Amino acid sequence: MASQGVKSLSNNTSFLDKYNEWLTGDINSISMALAATKCWFIWKERCLRVFEKQERTSEQLVVDISRNFAYWHPQNLDIDTTQPRIKTVHNKLWNFPAKDSLKLNCDASWVSKYTDAGFGCVLRNWLGTGKGAAMGVFRASTAKEAEALALLQTTRWAHQNNLQNLVIEGDNEFTINYLQGKSVSFQ
Repeated sequence: MASQGVKSLSNNTSFLDKYNEWLTGDINSISMALAATKCWFIWKERCLRVFEKQERTSEQLVVDISRNFAYWHPQNLDIDTTQPRIKTVHNKLWNFPAKDSLKLNCDASWVSKYTDAGFGCVLRNWLGTGKGAAMGVFRASTAKEAEALALLQTTRWAHQNNLQNLVIEGDNEFTINYLQGKSVSFQ
């Protein structure tokens, strides 16, 4: 927990004493929110060990705490909110590929440059039957970069599996337009 800002307690100070000190401070402060997040995750870890006979390493717990805090408190991170949101196109229905061909749908997940981003892809045939899937984790500085990396990772997976008669489909209009040679605005 030291890497998360909790120092060793000395002078016979208990965790409860330290928590009570935090309570006398600004209840809306970052340290209070972080302390509460840590307590909740420690409790969840205790329940995991007691009731499910499983455990995570302290490093895994720190990563989970960091990701949770970054997700729920993004205002405390150095995020550029002046960047426009990525425009996505949402089809309500999935369209089948042409007969005897495959469709590979991919997407990215990104919260901030301080947390891992991820991608996933699903391969289906012209009947809509699932034929494969892949996922992975990477770092990206922006949502646009994450979408581009997701498409790159999906393309690599398709190449490694020697997929033929393939359509790759994503929901990020900016990236797709750029790859198709259409005019896009870089900001």
